Amino acid sequence: MNNLNKNVNYEIIVKSINDIFSNVDKYINKIIFDKYKIINRKSKLSFTDTVIYALEYTQNNKTKSDIVNKFNKNNNTKISRTTFFEKDSKIPILFWFTIYNKLISVYNKYFVDKQKKSIIAVDGTYNNINIKNIKGYLETSLNMGFFDVTNDIPIELIFKGEESKNKEIESLKNYLVKNKNYFNNAIFVLDRGYSSYNFIKFCVDNNIKYVIRFKNNCNNIPKNNRVIKFTNFISEVVKNDNIDTHLINNKKFSSVTLKTENEYTLITNLDSNIYSDDKIKEI
Repeated sequence: MNNLNKNVNYEIIVKSINDIFSNVDKYINKIIFDKYKIINRKSKLSFTDTVIYALEYTQNNKTKSDIVNKFNKNNNTKISRTTFFEKDSKIPILFWFTIYNKLISVYNKYFVDKQKKSIIAVDGTYNNINIKNIKGYLETSLNMGFFDVTNDIPIELIFKGEESKNKEIESLKNYLVKNKNYFNNAIFVLDRGYSSYNFIKFCVDNNIKYVIRFKNNCNNIPKNNRVIKFTNFISEVVKNDNIDTHLINNKKFSSVTLKTENEYTLITNLDSNIYSDDKIKEI
């Protein structure tokens, strides 16, 4: 709640969130009927109860057993955890997708400072799938992840499939073109996988702000980019019976300290009058 716009009444936010979750059973049943032509019979455990169960489980230190026990105690019932699981599995992904987007809209409306640039971290990751259902064959597929670091919320995780393997930069470019208006006040933070002169030109042409870790041996970095070089020192303590024996709590402890240097090259098109080199490194 620290980012809450002070001009907004708290009750308005509560009402906006409550409106999103009103008529949950009716909405889920409609999705199921429209897609599968199935009419769900009324049961002791409603979809509303199950959605609350699922949301509660996202909290730290909450177990499924604790949530189910509390529900049974409050409602004088004896519904099992398995029943909750089975009911949860019937909720269409479209419901969660819709709820997520509505909650993001509320968050952006009341919590995000439109005047402040948001730092967006982007990266790709790969996993093996078997969509083609070919025995003994797995497809290596790309997933693109987008995370709002400033507001500490995930934006999107997109499954790109086998056809996008080794096409992270192209996938990001297409995403930025498609969502240009949404990210017009963002700073993108990217690792060396996006170290590309063509990608930099694309960002400049589309007025996209960025901080990218470039490869240290890169030359001919496009103009209007600041180049920031620095070294990080990482120290490790390694046990070794033959080096530096110390007495700690009456026990002998032998160790040696190793220092590792990592050199970094960052490039950015952020204004040096607003963002110092140290601020860029922090980002």
